[in-house]
Formats: sequence, structure tokens, C-alpha cells
Amino acid sequence: MTSNIGQVNIRLVGLFLAIQVISLYFLWTLNTVNEIGEGRFAIFLAVDMVSFAMISYVYRAYKNNEQLNKGLVFGGCCMIIVLFFASFVL
Repeated sequence: MTSNIGQVNIRLVGLFLAIQVISLYFLWTLNTVNEIGEGRFAIFLAVDMVSFAMISYVYRAYKNNEQLNKGLVFGGCCMIIVLFFASFVL
């Protein structure tokens, strides 16, 4: 049972790290001289922060041998998706 929980946690952390890498790529290539670039920069920075918060939550739950709250993880993933779509609409 513990190894299964560990594998799920590793997959979640890998997913959030991949999201951070994609977001950092977009941050790196943005032109922040204009107003649209500044808005997109803020949104991608928010994606990085939410992703980092989810990694921290998964790590804390794993170290305390707690079950992950599926609502929190789902909410974090939905927030990241909404922010990504908002950045492309902007």
C-alpha cells in the first residue's frame, strides 16, 4: 500500500514539475515590454506558484503518511488549467 501511494506521489510531482518547466519556458520567451506581455508574465508566474504549492502539499502529505485530499489536488490542477487558458486568451 505504501509503495502505491509513493508511486502516485512521484507521478503527481513529476506532472507538476513538467508544468513548471513548460511555464518557465513561456516566461523565458515572453516580451515584457508591452502590457500584454506583462499580463502573461504574471499569469505564468501564478502557474509556477500554484504548481510549487501543489508539490509542497504532496511532499508534506507523503512525509506525514497522510492521504492526499483529492479535492485539493483536483482544484490545483483546475486552477493551473484555467490560468494556462487565460494566458493564451490574453
